[in-house]
Amino acid sequence: MKKLRILSVLIIFFSVSIYSQDDFFKLTDDDYQVLTLDKGWYFATGKNIEYDKIENSDLKWEKSNFPIVGNKKGKENIVYMKNDFIIAENHTKRNLYLWFDKVDGALEVFVNGAQVGAFGKIYPKFFKSAFEDDFALIPSGVVKINSTNRIVIKYNFDGEKIFFDKCFFVSKEKYENFRNVSYFLNITLYHVFTGILLFVTLFVTFLFLRNRKNYEYIFFALGTLFFSVYLTQFYMGDSFLSFLMAKAVTQGAIFPALMCFIVFLSLFYKYTEKKLFYAITVFYALFLYAGMFFQRDTQTQGSWFNISLSYLLYTLAVILIMSIKARKKGNRYALPVILGITATIPAAVHDSIYSFMNRTPLTWLQGMGLIVFILSMFYSIAKALIDLFQDVEYKSNEIFRHKENLESLIKESAKVSDQLIVSGETLNENINTASNITNDLMGYNKDFNSTINEEKKLIDNINESISDIARSIKDLNMDIMSQSELIESSSISINGLSENIKSMTVLSKNAENISNDTYSAVKIGYDKIIKTEKTIKELETDSSAIMATMNIIEDISERTNILAMNAAIEAARAGKYGEGFGIIAKEVRNLASGTKKNSIDIRKNLQTILTRIKEFVKDYSVLTTELEKIMDSTNKTKTIIDEINFAINEGDAATANILESTNKLNVYKGEIINISKNQTAMSSIIQKSCENLEKTNCSILNILKEQNESNIKFFDIIAKLKDISFKNLDMSSTLNEAIKKEM
Repeated sequence: MKKLRILSVLIIFFSVSIYSQDDFFKLTDDDYQVLTLDKGWYFATGKNIEYDKIENSDLKWEKSNFPIVGNKKGKENIVYMKNDFIIAENHTKRNLYLWFDKVDGALEVFVNGAQVGAFGKIYPKFFKSAFEDDFALIPSGVVKINSTNRIVIKYNFDGEKIFFDKCFFVSKEKYENFRNVSYFLNITLYHVFTGILLFVTLFVTFLFLRNRKNYEYIFFALGTLFFSVYLTQFYMGDSFLSFLMAKAVTQGAIFPALMCFIVFLSLFYKYTEKKLFYAITVFYALFLYAGMFFQRDTQTQGSWFNISLSYLLYTLAVILIMSIKARKKGNRYALPVILGITATIPAAVHDSIYSFMNRTPLTWLQGMGLIVFILSMFYSIAKALIDLFQDVEYKSNEIFRHKENLESLIKESAKVSDQLIVSGETLNENINTASNITNDLMGYNKDFNSTINEEKKLIDNINESISDIARSIKDLNMDIMSQSELIESSSISINGLSENIKSMTVLSKNAENISNDTYSAVKIGYDKIIKTEKTIKELETDSSAIMATMNIIEDISERTNILAMNAAIEAARAGKYGEGFGIIAKEVRNLASGTKKNSIDIRKNLQTILTRIKEFVKDYSVLTTELEKIMDSTNKTKTIIDEINFAINEGDAATANILESTNKLNVYKGEIINISKNQTAMSSIIQKSCENLEKTNCSILNILKEQNESNIKFFDIIAKLKDISFKNLDMSSTLNEAIKKEM
């Protein structure tokens, strides 16, 4: 709430500050140059001219056949025209900016049939601006150099006075600054009115949604803001915001459509039949196309596609929102919110028709826009107040009902409190009695614990002595048994060792024989491989010699072929006398060719054989090396086996001596075992007695522990009962006092 107040104050302050700075945007003599006209002005109304009604004017006016569009009741639209108002000296082949000083009335400017400006005081007097200057932009493509240029001014004449004082060229910078700053900001009292509407809208919305998270809050606020923007455009002409939002398609046909689909859908889809909703959609389309049909503004000629696109976007958006809205039925706050946005409908319709109909003002639509918006605000406030009163009534009923329930609850609590006090006193007496019994039990428990502790100490001393005796006997018995087992295992190991030595002796002899046989076989194979390697090398030498011989044979066959060819040539020269010799020469040549071919094949085969022989020589070299390594390993193995045989013979003599000593130890073994058995029997008896004493001691200790734990739990319960009793007494007293005060 505090933020909304701050926002409204800022809007009002902003509006007043703009109004106070209005003179800052006035044009000075340095901002323009006078438009020089060499042929004068021409004037035409389509009827007889009365020059005396044009005061303070030295301009020449003449008739024109320019059509007069539309009439206002009680006023006359007058058309002024000037031919060749722009000459080569005035034109810069860029956009021209005209400033009309002290415009008095509604003024529209055309150049060569194209509208370049529409401005003037077309707003009510309570919105009247102190600034009465306007500009017109003449695009460079509109002006025709070296031909007739016509400027036409359609003026709503009111009274016997001039409709503007002067007309000047101004700079582009001053034009843009004026249009983008002064023209937008200089709305004066309208800003105050907009701020009040915005504050009321936000306040009512806040009443609706202060305890709810609802997306319609956003639509409600935006609807008011957009409506304010359109009011700006109605009463001040083409404002800066309208250039940003409403110039995309013929003075804002798309943007109003996108706003209207929310309004139409939300308002009629939920509360009326679908047929009515569709009828309103078609009605909106007819407004758009009717305005297009009656259009006279050349700026919007050829915009059928844009209008159709606007309506298409509107229809698609309606279908989309219908599918979404169908899932959100039952929102009782939708209607006042939608009515707040409904104010944009007349704005959109007026904007479209106003653009299509030569920007002729339709004041009844402006008034309808204000009426719809104000009624929406009143309805929203009334709806909010009704809901608020209903909520207050509902809350008051709830409070009254809660009061009755509370009174009955207090009476019942008083009764329960009295009962609690009596029960608390009785419980306190019982607890005191239980406390005395507990103190007696605690004294008895202390005496019993001291007696048990003394008995425990005595039993522990006896148990320790018996345990020491049993432990000593057990250790002695274990030593005797281990010695007996050691002697027995030694005897077995020595016998096994003797047998193993005998077996190793046999195996060693066999290994020696195998090693000798292996060495002999390897030696024979090595000798044979050496001989084979030598034979292969000789074969390689012979193959090389054969290759040389084949080269000679190829050379001879080549020469024979040449000689046979020469012989054939000579036989041919000799004619029939040389026919026989020619046949022989031919056969010799064939024989030489065959010999050469065969020698080539033989050489290839010999080359292959020679390659394989080289590979065999290489492989046999490797094999020889490996056999040499095997022979060395065999010699080493033979040496090791000889050393093993010597060690086995030495170990056999030592084993015989150890075996004799072991037999003597076995004689003493029997006597040691008999002594050990007697000691084991005595140890078992002592051990059983010790175990019985330990079990008895453990049982006594467990009984003592359980008794002690039970005593501790009992004491805790008694202490908790005391605390609960005291707390119940305190609470009962407090509750009783509170009930008495309420009563």
